[in-house]
Formats: sequence, C-alpha cells, structure tokens
Amino acid sequence: MSSKKSLTKSELMNELAEKSSLKLKEVKSVFEALESVLAKELKKGNPVTVAGMFKVVVKNKPARPARTMKSPFTGEMIKVSAKPASKGIKVKAMKVVKEMV
Repeated sequence: MSSKKSLTKSELMNELAEKSSLKLKEVKSVFEALESVLAKELKKGNPVTVAGMFKVVVKNKPARPARTMKSPFTGEMIKVSAKPASKGIKVKAMKVVKEMV
C-alpha cells in the first residue's frame, strides 16, 4: 500500500487559482468566507450543504453514565468514567463525490 500525501490547504488554493480565472487572494477570501458561514450556521445547529460536494451536520452525542465493563484485553472488570453530553460534526459526501472515487 502506498502512502500518498494529502493535499494541503495552500496547495488546494494554488491549484484552484490556476484552474480558475481567480487570483490567489480571491480564492483565499472565498475560503475565509466559507469558514465563517460554516461556523455561524453550525453554531446555530443548522446543516450546511456545499452544492454537489458535501453536507456538514451537527450531531448531538448524549451523556453516558459511569459503568463497569469487562476489559477486552485482560478480561477483568474495570470502571469506565461517565462522559458528558457533547456535540460533534458529521460530513457526508454527496453522490457526485462518491462517484469520483
């Protein structure tokens, strides 16, 4: 299995600037605007869809009480601490992106 290097944000911006008629500064401002819109909408709990690419959704994770369970490594009973409720995000690829792979 080959380990391929992932595309960095700056490499992505440079490539988008090359392939479009936009300047690098304009591409950077688009990314900054996208970040601020995502942050604002996700804080409200609203899902955000980037047309044809992906959908970002806030997932509420419920609190879990403390419990005892069997350790999968040693087989002895261990105590697992409680976890408070939290929020996370889920990014779902749209059909077009799934078909690219």
